[in-house]
Parts: sequence; C-alpha cells; structure tokens
Amino acid sequence: YPFLRDGIIQKLEHQTKHPGVMFIAGLFPGMFGYWVSTPLWQIKTRLQAETGLILDGKYTTGACKGQKPTMNGLFDGLSRVYQQEGFFALYRGALPLMLRGGMMSSGQFLGYDFTKTNAKSYGLLRDGPLLHILASCTAAFLSTTFAAPFDIVLTRMQAAPALGIKYSGPIHCVQSMVF
Repeated sequence: YPFLRDGIIQKLEHQTKHPGVMFIAGLFPGMFGYWVSTPLWQIKTRLQAETGLILDGKYTTGACKGQKPTMNGLFDGLSRVYQQEGFFALYRGALPLMLRGGMMSSGQFLGYDFTKTNAKSYGLLRDGPLLHILASCTAAFLSTTFAAPFDIVLTRMQAAPALGIKYSGPIHCVQSMVF
C-alpha cells in the first residue's frame, strides 16, 4: 500500500498524502485480490446457502429442505460448478465481490492512514498505542461501511442458484431488493 500510495502522490505531484490517493491506493489492490478469489467465494456462499441438517441424504432443515446437497465441499463444488455451469459460472458475482473488496480495502487504508496522518499533523496524538487503536477503529468502521452494500448484492447473487433464484446481473439483483 505505501509503495502504491507514494507512487500515485509522486505522479500527481502532491506534496502531502491526500484522502483520494489513500482511497485509490486501497481500491485497486483490493479489487484484484477479490477477483482472484471469486470462485472460492462462490462455492463458500453456495455451501452456506444450502446449509441444513442432513438425514438419509437429504436436508431436513434450512432453505433446501427435502433436497439433496448439491456439493460436497470446496473442491467438489468447484468441479461441479465448472462441469455443470461452465467456467464463467465460477465468476458469478465477481463484480460485486471486486467492488466489495476494493471498497473494504479502501476504507481500511483510508481510515487508518488518514486518522494517523491527521492526528499527528494536528498534534492531537503522538505515535503510540492510543493512536494505533483509534486509527484501527476508524479503519474497521470505514471498511465495513464502504463494503456493506456490495456485500449484500454479492451474497444474494452467489446464493441465488442454491435458492432457485435467477438474476441477470448485479443491477437486476439490486432492483429485486428495491422494487
């Protein structure tokens, strides 16, 4: 993060750290990391969506009551989704996941870096445990707040197949919640 943030500051010829630069420096690495992990999130979310008590090979509780489990763990899930739905199905929900990850990283880095930078520059706190705790709490708050809307869309899109719901994309998912 500091390498990317400081590189952007130099490119823009800023003299000090700017909140927008802090935000951007957290956004793109977060988006990339979450894009890479999309297939894993896809399977995790599907497994969670159909969770319930299994007796005699069928769910007796939960959203999929009366149905057989569709997958047996991570590797089976990756294989089944790839074979039955194709490669791109593994990336269903990638856009909201990437936005969620980018916003989460942005909130985290912006909250921490901005709080530390400004508290020290205005003489409110010196570098030490209290400043780190305050910066960490700010980072957690911003990270969660920035990511929450995208997290809801992501979870709905990735759980949809296990619940028998079809969305044409993130916008359709949002519209189904709002209207």
